[in-house]
Amino acid sequence: MKATPTPSKKPRQWTRGELNLLGKMEDRELAKKLGVSRSTVRVKRRGLGIATRYSRMPKLPASAWSKRDLALLGTMPDANLAARLKLKHHSVFKMRQSLKIASYARQKLWHKWTAKDIALLGTKPDSVFAKRFGTTIGAVSAKRRFHGITSHWAQHKSLRPRKTADAWTKAELALLGTMSDQKVANRLKLGHGSVYSKRIELGIPPHFGSGRARGARK
Repeated sequence: MKATPTPSKKPRQWTRGELNLLGKMEDRELAKKLGVSRSTVRVKRRGLGIATRYSRMPKLPASAWSKRDLALLGTMPDANLAARLKLKHHSVFKMRQSLKIASYARQKLWHKWTAKDIALLGTKPDSVFAKRFGTTIGAVSAKRRFHGITSHWAQHKSLRPRKTADAWTKAELALLGTMSDQKVANRLKLGHGSVYSKRIELGIPPHFGSGRARGARK
């Protein structure tokens, strides 16, 4: 038995008003406005030889960038700055790259962590340090987990007051570097920052053991 052929769809009938919108807004926006797919709009626009709105924008030569415009690079997404300056997205991207300015997204995630910054992790919620360091909560959380630091909410109820320099006993100091800072902190019921700072102060290298207890079965 032969399969019944599927009737082909009739090509969309474009009105003069709809054709006049081609290239005056993004294909995606026009597709949404007309209730059609983006490819339908793109194929029609290209078939009529109509350029996109952004392709008609001028390419600003390097000498034409003002100091004020250059100062905006990296402070917002390239697409937003391109729309603001009425330039091609690629022009903004290339200028930022030539000046070796990190993208807005990368700058939001990047923070140069110091030993003092790391010592603070876990002493307050990640959101506090994200705001202080100008980065995201996810970036702070990832850094904290990388160093094996328990979150503030999970540890703050059981912590003793932060130790002063003369409050450490010889037995407690002997633990530094023999296991992860977090394990020492858990054993002594201290914040990770207290243990980390003391170990750094004494120049004791961190513990990089496999995590397998001595005598444990393989």
